[in-house]
Amino acid sequence: MDDKTPAPSEISLNVSPDNEAASAESDTAAAVLPPRRHRRLLKAISSKFSGVRRLRVFGARHRGRLIVAGAMSLFLGIFSSGFLTGWMVKEEVAVRSSEPRPTVVEIPVLDTQADSRVPDVRGMETAVAKQALADLDIDPNAVTIREVEWAGTPGVVVAQEPVGGEQVTGALTLSVSKQASVPEVTGKKKKDAIDALQALGAEVTVTEQYSASATTGTVLSVSPQVGSPLDSSVQLVVAESGGSILLSSVNTAGSGSSCSTDTNVSMNGTSYKEALACSGGFSNKESTYAWVLGRHASTLSTTVGLADSGKTDAAATVRILADGNEVARADVAYGKPAKVNADVSNALRLEIAVSSKNGDTVYLGDALVKGTTTQIDQLEAEK
Repeated sequence: MDDKTPAPSEISLNVSPDNEAASAESDTAAAVLPPRRHRRLLKAISSKFSGVRRLRVFGARHRGRLIVAGAMSLFLGIFSSGFLTGWMVKEEVAVRSSEPRPTVVEIPVLDTQADSRVPDVRGMETAVAKQALADLDIDPNAVTIREVEWAGTPGVVVAQEPVGGEQVTGALTLSVSKQASVPEVTGKKKKDAIDALQALGAEVTVTEQYSASATTGTVLSVSPQVGSPLDSSVQLVVAESGGSILLSSVNTAGSGSSCSTDTNVSMNGTSYKEALACSGGFSNKESTYAWVLGRHASTLSTTVGLADSGKTDAAATVRILADGNEVARADVAYGKPAKVNADVSNALRLEIAVSSKNGDTVYLGDALVKGTTTQIDQLEAEK
């Protein structure tokens, strides 16, 4: 037969005479690959390149959105990772915190010298102090007891040598109180009296009081009295120079009659710049005049008499009362005045009662209310 069927290994291609180069390339490809495999390969390649082109086009069109989406995905990934890590750490800490921990016991450092220090036994009774020392193995034969005069309760340790807290060196001396008496301090200077009492273990309080006769700053009195058992606390009354105020400047009490004020009144030849004129009742009946002291005075100092310009047979009796109690009295006559220093300490009210046979007028020359500076300041403030 002239026509032959091509063998399976041969490829028959019709090539146009216008494109010999393409025909040659086709012949080469036909010589290498079978027809079906060739088509499949071309189709796969074409499909892959088509998908890549579509991806590139899509990426070019949506570049901004893809960038934002990528950034958000990265942020969410980091945040989720951090949150998960923190939660895991928290759970781990909670588990470890719930686990029982070992108990820590602090052991104090022992003072090896504590037992060799002297205890403070002041204020203890003698027997109690000795026992306290014996409990620390201090030899009783090394303890010396000596008595000292002291304020307050007897038989109490008031001093020791060595003092509490020092090392035991051998001998130990305890000073034990015995009853002391109040020493004589009246008339002494305040500082000397205080020093003498404090040397005996007494606590001293001081009250100042005006005194017309005592030296300023000296002791007027002591409580308890001199020679009495000395208490743990003692009170001293000390003289103060103080101040004064005219009785005419002190507030009167009640709504009754009052003494009038005269100037330059002469009594027994002595002129008084200011004098209170107080009329006496007739037939020896008393006329009473009152002032409010308010417990702010110590002494009333004045000269009581009859004026030199009065009747020569005039006579009168004057009584000074503090809260109703008579504290001074003077019987006066013409040319015979009397000086009065009446104690009105702590009095609320001062009264002067005048009586005479014929209602004669009695004068109080330069009548002064005296007291401490504080007392006089209070009286002046109440005017």
